[in-house]
Amino acid sequence: MSRKTFFWTCILLLCGLLVYAAPLAAQSDVRQIPVDMQSFGGRLSPDGRTLAIFAHSIILDDVIDESQLPIRLIDIQSGEELRRLTGFTDYASDLAFTSDGSRLVSYHQNGQIFIWNTADGSLLNQWITPFFGRSMIQILADDTTLLTLVSGTPFQILLWNLETGHIIAHARPYFDTFKDFRDNYTRFPEMGDIQFSAVTALPDGRLVSATANDAVLVWTLGEPQPAIIRPSSEKMAQFSIRSFLTSPDGQSLIYFDRNDGQTHIWDITALQETQVLPFGGEGLSISPDGSRLAWLARTDENPAGDLYLAPIDDPDSITNILTILPELRLGGSLAWSYFTPDGTQLVVGGLFSGDAQNAIFIVDIAA
Repeated sequence: MSRKTFFWTCILLLCGLLVYAAPLAAQSDVRQIPVDMQSFGGRLSPDGRTLAIFAHSIILDDVIDESQLPIRLIDIQSGEELRRLTGFTDYASDLAFTSDGSRLVSYHQNGQIFIWNTADGSLLNQWITPFFGRSMIQILADDTTLLTLVSGTPFQILLWNLETGHIIAHARPYFDTFKDFRDNYTRFPEMGDIQFSAVTALPDGRLVSATANDAVLVWTLGEPQPAIIRPSSEKMAQFSIRSFLTSPDGQSLIYFDRNDGQTHIWDITALQETQVLPFGGEGLSISPDGSRLAWLARTDENPAGDLYLAPIDDPDSITNILTILPELRLGGSLAWSYFTPDGTQLVVGGLFSGDAQNAIFIVDIAA
């Protein structure tokens, strides 16, 4: 082989490696952990060291693929897979860590709930619920209560005791009569008022939910009717509010509205809107000090999507910190981002890959 041929062969090999290993634009402050899933959910442990991921089964049309079924625990600094959680027969719908990270709860589409020891992957408890389908879950601050959002007509918010598996409280839309329900809420778009797209627990124990028709409701357990802090939109059945954040100080409720393209901040105590920010997108997250928001959004220039960062008190200072190239793309509400507890990194994932060559992205940012 001539020296010239050898030179160009090396160049071509190097280019091939770069294309394979870098579905994002080359950036010195971005690290990737490869994942062989088309799209996946992720939950970061409270200490910011472990990421639990699970396949988004909607991408697989819920057909069981044994290679995609396990829940994987990944060390985000080394990029190594610590262990896989197995023993269930249906895909996880959502995961939640306890506050100390010692336990992980998984909710599965066949209605099973599992509680895992994260140190060794052993199963601590499990029970079968009467429900099927996808659910959002959250462990409350007491570490003994699990919140689940159960789909149906109407949707229900259930609170479970993690030790016994018993339902201890619930919230659902109230109807004076069955006839009222049957005549007014069993057809679209009206039934969007009793279908929920997001739910969270406030620090004071109240619950907040958003409906398919974009109303925001605050539930006080034991009272039949929630407080409506935002009425339904005129354009119904949009599912425009997909998730809620609470600020680290517990004083604010934050959500992105896909319909108006803005982020809304509410005072939790007064139940009044205090700020509307002219930005936001999927995977909205807030920094540990409560000063910045991060999100993913598509643009005309990059339909695949970008990751942005902006201070809450200076909404004009938006920084594009990650550009997604066409090998991956933003798949709507499936994407997610988390700040690490020290505020120096963003962990990003849930992007869609057509060939299952996917990745978790660790983005270094200034604290």
